[in-house]
Formats: sequence, structure tokens, C-alpha cells
Amino acid sequence: MDELRNFIQDNRDAFDDYELPAGHAGRFERKLMRRGKRRPIYLVASLLTAACVALFIFLVQGKMEEQEHLIIAENCNEHTELMFYYQMKVNGLKNEMERFSKYSELSGIKQLMIESEKLLAENEKFEQETVPTLPCSDIGTRIISMHYSQNIKDLTFMMRQMDEMVKRNN
Repeated sequence: MDELRNFIQDNRDAFDDYELPAGHAGRFERKLMRRGKRRPIYLVASLLTAACVALFIFLVQGKMEEQEHLIIAENCNEHTELMFYYQMKVNGLKNEMERFSKYSELSGIKQLMIESEKLLAENEKFEQETVPTLPCSDIGTRIISMHYSQNIKDLTFMMRQMDEMVKRNN
């Protein structure tokens, strides 16, 4: 493209004197007129199509959100049972960790106790704020399972660390 531009600029005089074939200007104007007439029709048709698609998406999305709110709003027995199961596991770990409270003078155990309390507070916040907004579906169940599984792993790890600290100091 640059070579063509350079060639034209270098030979500008030759192009200025060149005569177009007879009737070229008329043919060029007729082509422009034909194209100019088609464009508004295509423009209007494409705008109408886009408007119809947007309206369809808006209506379908509204229906889906309405159904989703109905599913979330109802009491989901699966979530309740799953949370009860995990809460029993967490409470068991919490009770086991309480036996380490008599060793709280050890700095490492004291810090782990503080962190475990933060984790338990996070669990309560999750139960109160997040769980009620989850859809009653496999996705909601999966989110609850992932949250509690990770928290149980963390609490178990902290409990093992406390146990090792007590064994080292005795």
C-alpha cells in the first residue's frame, strides 16, 4: 500500500493529466444513488431485528429471575439437612479444641484459638447472610459443601497443630 502511495506521489503530474473514460462520472453517480437507496432499508431492518432480540432477551431474563427468586425464597430442605450435618462436624471439632483452652498460656495455642474463633464467626456469617440467598439447586448445595469442607479442614489442621504444641511442651 505504501509503495502505491509513493508511486502516485512521485508521478503526480502524470495522473493529473489523465482523462477518465467517457461516461465514467455518470456511472459512478448512478452507483452511489443505488447504494444510497438500499442502505436505509437495511439499516431499518437491522435495527428492528436488534430491538426484537433485545426485547426477547429482556422478557426471558425477567421470567428466569422471577423463577429463581421463587426457588431461593422457598425453604430448601436439602440445604437445611446439609448444614445440620456440617454443623455437627464443626461442633465436634469445636468441643475437641476446647480441651486446649487450658494450654492457652502457650503463645502458639493462643494464636490458633483466636484464628479458630474467627473461622467459627465466619461460619455463622455464612449461615446467616449467604445461605439464604443460594438457589435451591445443585449449585447451592455445592457451595455449602465446599465452604464447610474447607472450614472443617482448616479447623482440623489447627487442632492438630495445637495437639503437637502440647506434646512438645510436655
